[in-house]
Amino acid sequence: MNLNTIFLTVLLTAALPFFSGTVTAKQLPEGYDKVLPLEGSTNFRDFGGYPAAGGKTVVRGKLFRSGVMSALTRDDMEFLDELEIRTVVDLRSSEELDLYPNYWVKVSQLEYAHHDYSMMEMMKSTSTDSGNDSKLPVYTPAAFYRTMAYNLKPQLRTYFAAALQGKPLVVNCSAGQDRTGVAAALMLSALGVSRDYVVYDYLMSTHYRRPGIERGNVDLQAAAETNAFAR
Repeated sequence: MNLNTIFLTVLLTAALPFFSGTVTAKQLPEGYDKVLPLEGSTNFRDFGGYPAAGGKTVVRGKLFRSGVMSALTRDDMEFLDELEIRTVVDLRSSEELDLYPNYWVKVSQLEYAHHDYSMMEMMKSTSTDSGNDSKLPVYTPAAFYRTMAYNLKPQLRTYFAAALQGKPLVVNCSAGQDRTGVAAALMLSALGVSRDYVVYDYLMSTHYRRPGIERGNVDLQAAAETNAFAR
């Protein structure tokens, strides 16, 4: 049984909390939309609301996705606390966590889940022969995507296990696009959302990323002395 089949089997046997029911005003405050009105976030959005198989709809106010959260303001944190998010599953590498820590989880009553791994080592493992005399490995996004679900297997298992609790949760990486996009795509597919909507949700990241927030105020030149990811 492959990784996707395992995830689908688990989710489809316990996915009831993620289909539409009564959503309280506290979960969906006035003016609420898919993209949350946060000053210090990038690509932070609710990916519920899509139609699913059997005439169901994925509930809103429970499944969130985001990029880096190190620039969230106090007002941002209070807004998110009002959504009663209980768990943050951080897909970022050890290098990224060192550069851009999540301060929200430090001040709120949240379960914070992440697994240590090196992005630089992962990129090396997905690199291919350059095909020229240099013999240097070449990193390609295509190879990274093909192996992502397996390279991030511990993180994805943690994410799906947390989701089965039925409480609001957010999954994130740095941009909220690639790794988070795969996690969200697996979740939506498991819930019976059509491929067209899964692709649509993924492509929304191109509109809602905020590169300035993602880079932050970190002195990358100085950080590069001890952190390879900053180079």
